[in-house]
Amino acid sequence: MTVRNAGKRQKGKFKVLFVYPNLMLQTTFPLAIAIFSAILKQNGFEVDIFDTTFYKTEEITSDEKRVYNLQITRFELGPEFKKLKSPEQMYYDLAEKVRNCNPDLIAYSILEDLYPQALSLINVTKQFSIPTIAGGLFPTFAPEKVLSNDGIDIICVGEGEESLLELCDRLRTGEDYTDIPNLWFKKDGQIYKNPISLPRDLALNPPPDFSLFDDRRFYKPMKGKVYRMGIVETSRGCPYNCSFCDSGAMTWRKSTINCESLPAAAAPTPARYRSST
Repeated sequence: MTVRNAGKRQKGKFKVLFVYPNLMLQTTFPLAIAIFSAILKQNGFEVDIFDTTFYKTEEITSDEKRVYNLQITRFELGPEFKKLKSPEQMYYDLAEKVRNCNPDLIAYSILEDLYPQALSLINVTKQFSIPTIAGGLFPTFAPEKVLSNDGIDIICVGEGEESLLELCDRLRTGEDYTDIPNLWFKKDGQIYKNPISLPRDLALNPPPDFSLFDDRRFYKPMKGKVYRMGIVETSRGCPYNCSFCDSGAMTWRKSTINCESLPAAAAPTPARYRSST
């Protein structure tokens, strides 16, 4: 691996670069990243993101597939959604993002169907020899598979709010971090598997940080129109245990939401576009 040139940093500064592999134009927010960003910023960390949503990684979008299958009403996106960059440009842009951002930690959020795309991105970021963590549903339910990749150093199994913050704190101060709950590590040829912590009290989470994302992320088709919308978390997990779903594997709990504390950018607005039908 090629070791990056870290350059001079102010004492105590620490930057996290989130990398979000995503389906083309699937604009639903990754709420976990928005919450993590808010928590990290509250604690003095710098945050940036590389998001693949606006690269042409597929022939048609998942919403267009649903229109074809008569699952949703036909809709028309605006011209700003038509100009997508190529996959080749995506890899170049990611490398440039890492060079310019110069992060101390790279954090991937991975779903199962996007693991192949994540692997192609990891092949880019691993060249910089920056500590890299992967979290999300797929690393939680297949941690050995994800941790076997030579571009991943740490896995978050389960919830990450407290574990990620603790990891960043210890990396910033140079302390040992191999005993943090919910995290698995590869270090000096050994794998450290730490126990799962108690479920997170959702009331402790700050309002999500939507400022991290491209403004186009706020637009989503619904019933033939395109609406500007945000997303909030009022519960986590599921009270049921269906065999075909992973939500039941998480402890279910609810939370109250103070709507006045939500970012103004997430407030609903009238439909911006109308269906052509």
